[in-house]
Amino acid sequence: MARKPRIHYSGATYHVMLRGNGGQDIFHNEKDGQVFRSIIADGLDRFGHKIHAFCFMPNHVHMVIEVDALPLSKIMQNLAFRYTRYINKKLDTDGHLFQGRYKALLIDGDSYLLTVVRYIHNNPVDAGLAKAATDWLWSSDRSYRNKVAGTIVHTDKLMSMLSSSTGGRTKAYAHFMASDAKVTWPPDGIKGEIIGDKKFIAKMAAGHSADKQYVHLSAKALYDLAESQLGMTKKDLISPSRTGGLPKKRAIFAKAVHETCDYSMAEIAKTLKRDGSSLGRLVCKLDDSDPDVKAFKAAILN
Repeated sequence: MARKPRIHYSGATYHVMLRGNGGQDIFHNEKDGQVFRSIIADGLDRFGHKIHAFCFMPNHVHMVIEVDALPLSKIMQNLAFRYTRYINKKLDTDGHLFQGRYKALLIDGDSYLLTVVRYIHNNPVDAGLAKAATDWLWSSDRSYRNKVAGTIVHTDKLMSMLSSSTGGRTKAYAHFMASDAKVTWPPDGIKGEIIGDKKFIAKMAAGHSADKQYVHLSAKALYDLAESQLGMTKKDLISPSRTGGLPKKRAIFAKAVHETCDYSMAEIAKTLKRDGSSLGRLVCKLDDSDPDVKAFKAAILN
C-alpha cells in the first residue's frame, strides 16, 4: 500500500485536477454541478480550507485549494466519495467515477496564483466550449466579476494582487483576463509536482519533505497492530464475516490507517478485500473522537 505522501503544511496551495474514469463525463446536467458545489461548500466549513478558483468541465475539474491544518487528501477523499455516491445512486450504478487518485501540484501562491487562476478560467475557451471565460457558468470567473452571489470562492488574495484599491479590483480582474498574453501551465522549465522558483522548490523539498504526522508501515505491521489493539487477526480483517462487531472494527482500522499513513480508501479497501463504497460509508459513520479510533491511530504513530 505504501506511497509517498503529499507535501502538507498549513497554508499550502495546490492546483488540483480530478478526472472522470476513462474520460467519462462526471457532470450530466446543471443539478450535478450544483450538488458538487454544495459538497465543496460543506467541506469548507468542515475542513477549514479555501478555494481560490475552480472550473467544472464535463469530464474533469480544476480547483486551487489552500489548506489549513488538515491535509489535502482528507478534503479530496470526502469530496470524491460523496459525489460518487450521489452519481451512483442517480444513475443506478456501482463503480469508480473518478480516474484513480486526484492530481495535485503544490504551487507558490505568491508567485503563481495569478497564472494558474487565469489558466483555469480559460480552460473552457481553450477546449472550444466557450468564446470567453465569462461565458462559462461553471467556473469562479463569474465570482471575480461579481456576477454571482453566495460564492464558495475566496477572492481576496488574488484581487489584492491585481489592485490595492478595493473599488477597482473587478475592473482590474477583467483587464487581467482580457490580456493576450499566452498562459503556459505548468510554467516553462518547471517539472514535477512543485511549482515555484528554485528557492521555493528547495525549501519545500528540505523543510516539508512529508507531513510529519504520516508514517509508513508494512501491511504486516498494520495487521499486527490490529490484532494487539482491536483483537482481530488478518483473517478477521479480510473475512466476509460480519459477526462480533467486525464491520465496525474494519472501519476503525481503515479510518486510522487512512488518516495516519495517507493511504487512499480505495487502496485500503482492496487490501481488506472489501467494496470501497461500503467501507467508505462505515468510515464516515465514525467520529474522530471515537476512543477506539484515537487509540489505534496513536498505536500507529508510536
